[in-house]
Amino acid sequence: MADPVSIGLTYTEFAAAVGKFLGYGRDSTAWSAEETTEISDAVNRGARSFYYPPVLPNEKTVHVWGFLKPTATINLAEGIELRTIADVTFGGMLGNQMTFVSQTAYAPILIVGEPLLREKRQYADTTGRPQYVAVRPRAHTGEIKQSFELVFWPTPDAVYAVKYRYNAIPYKLDANHTYPFGGVQHSETILAACLAAAERDLDDEVGTHTQDFMTKLAASVSFDRRTTGIPQFGDYGGNTDNAIRPRNPNGVSYNDVYY
Repeated sequence: MADPVSIGLTYTEFAAAVGKFLGYGRDSTAWSAEETTEISDAVNRGARSFYYPPVLPNEKTVHVWGFLKPTATINLAEGIELRTIADVTFGGMLGNQMTFVSQTAYAPILIVGEPLLREKRQYADTTGRPQYVAVRPRAHTGEIKQSFELVFWPTPDAVYAVKYRYNAIPYKLDANHTYPFGGVQHSETILAACLAAAERDLDDEVGTHTQDFMTKLAASVSFDRRTTGIPQFGDYGGNTDNAIRPRNPNGVSYNDVYY
């Protein structure tokens, strides 16, 4: 039996809704090249406004989504101090440490500034179980996305598997990358954001779709806080990811409605 179809929305549905709103219809095969570009632009502007939302009423800072703070595991090779981060969504390390895989009693690898590792290597270019790691950008020419690499000290003396949490940078939504970050729970909020972006293009004003987006955004933020707990933990600058912050007992509100 075939797998059940998810009720979540994809780029196809977002684009169809925007196309209908702009007066081009829902059938993508009937759109001109210019109309297709206009629709795609509106969808991705809407997606960006969801991923990096405005400050909600009664909030002091913008919300940072828990689903944009994933974890990853990498393997360190013996005798190699550098490790390129291949994940194109990597947008910076979170927290102040990397940890070894489970069932090892090793102390965490502390994340430090790259100059410290250059200084340590100057005096003791040694091998051993890594104690420090630094993130540094690789040379960038503008032809591809900026990439990063990890520098470890001491140079690994064996193969190690380590885990870390990072800020994810969402990819552009298109026919080949149809599923947005966040999952089905936020589909209607992203749709509202796309229609709000199209509304600003068409009427050059904030209208009902923008109001609908803000209402749904408050609900999505509340849901994200309840299910991930990420907004209550740590400094979004990435240095105190283990510090616990108290929850807001009132949740999130918009237009005097609490979610």
